[in-house]
Amino acid sequence: MLVDSSICPRQAVTDIVHSAFDSAGQRSASLRVLLVQDEGADALIERLQAAIRERYVGAPDQLHCDMGPVISANARGLVEDHIDRMRRAGYRVWQPDLQAETLQGHFIAPTLIEIGRVADIGSEVFGPVLHIRRYARHELDGVIDALNATGYALTFGVQSRLRDTIRRTTSRIKAGNIYINRPIIGATIGSQPFGGRGLSGCGPKLGGPLILPRLMHGALCPLTAAPEALAPSAARAFLSFLEPRDPPSARKVRTVIGHALCGLTLDLPGALGETNRYSLRPKGVVLCACESWPALLHAVGMALGTGNTILVLAPDPAVEWLRQVSRQLANLITRVDPGALPECDAMLIERGAEIAEQAALTITAREGMVVPVYDLDTARPEWLLSETVVTTNETISSAFCAATHA
Repeated sequence: MLVDSSICPRQAVTDIVHSAFDSAGQRSASLRVLLVQDEGADALIERLQAAIRERYVGAPDQLHCDMGPVISANARGLVEDHIDRMRRAGYRVWQPDLQAETLQGHFIAPTLIEIGRVADIGSEVFGPVLHIRRYARHELDGVIDALNATGYALTFGVQSRLRDTIRRTTSRIKAGNIYINRPIIGATIGSQPFGGRGLSGCGPKLGGPLILPRLMHGALCPLTAAPEALAPSAARAFLSFLEPRDPPSARKVRTVIGHALCGLTLDLPGALGETNRYSLRPKGVVLCACESWPALLHAVGMALGTGNTILVLAPDPAVEWLRQVSRQLANLITRVDPGALPECDAMLIERGAEIAEQAALTITAREGMVVPVYDLDTARPEWLLSETVVTTNETISSAFCAATHA
């Protein structure tokens, strides 16, 4: 969650505490990293500590309990090991005193750890630990990029009264669920389809319009773009390039870019004072691995039609056309070496092609992000798009987002 200096600290602290410490921080969507703008950071952290002191940690069968234990001794050990490691490394660690009853059981005090970089955290910590990173105004884009670099991309929140801050952060972050001026936990079925990308998921969102068709063989995409919607300009340029040179391939590409789903947005139902906007965004980088010329053109067309950038892995005869494309297309399509495959967000492969199957084995054997591999013969364009839901607390955002810059 990013909190800038324009937001009311009282509102932000309430949402931070709920997001980080409800369920003892053991939700997949729980808040792990808090980005706080330098101006006002001290006051906000002091208020946050005061709010944590007021929370009762103890047996969850008591009505006055605010936070119970973590699920097991092993879970407690993992979290405490992380806290001890951060303390030994010299990071500032803060915890409140706990009641005597917590001496028995797997209790951990709500913990704040101030860090210098997002990368200092390491792997995910599944418990009541909140890492705080102060940032200067000019670092806004950089701290968002640092979050993206972790590979985790489930939930993100922004607390701000400034339209520019909200626009910049929500467009730059890669999270699947984005929350504006409200907690980042508690997704509602039917309003906020839930799921991320990268290390936080590689398939359709739970409760979203694409999940049921993915469970059914041969099912068509239920989403339809508006009649006036167009495929991305790069896909149309690629089609224009192909039509005079390879009409059969052009016809196939015309089919796979005709959906115009990239950028599709839908307004979903929600509670009074809340809006939920569902959208389809490009996955990012798609590796197209094929041996034949027609298959490669088909794969590239599908990936461009969903707004992605392309890595091409193919033998020389299949990529002769690449030297003739416009500069616009050349900037989006890069040929790669099979011995040095870069990271990608998805793969399209030609079935039976040795170069493609070997590349898939190489990519999927790597640690970290799960990369989906799609057979070109059965892949559908919507599989190369990421679903994003932006949930906005309009009672705050509409009332105060009057400024356009900090």
